[in-house]
Amino acid sequence: MIPIVRDAARQTIRFRAGNSRREDIRRSVDEILTAVRERGDSAVREYSQRFDGACPEDFELDRKCLEEAAQAVSASLLETLRTAADNIADITARRYAEALP
Repeated sequence: MIPIVRDAARQTIRFRAGNSRREDIRRSVDEILTAVRERGDSAVREYSQRFDGACPEDFELDRKCLEEAAQAVSASLLETLRTAADNIADITARRYAEALP
């Protein structure tokens, strides 16, 4: 159930807390992106271990492996993954475009 806040002061505190959380997330993401830009695969391995609890030897998959994985999932899931990849690429391109002078 969604709580109804009638007190303006409490509402302001919740708004600020939400903004603070977003800023924490933004800082964390920026830290990760900077580390990956500066240290490349070693940073990816570090974060893979930290977040996933595992670190593969190689992050690249050969074509056969990708084709087998694509055949192992439903067409709906495959389309969802392609859409997500397109969205990530679009957001990344816009972010870089905004960052350029």
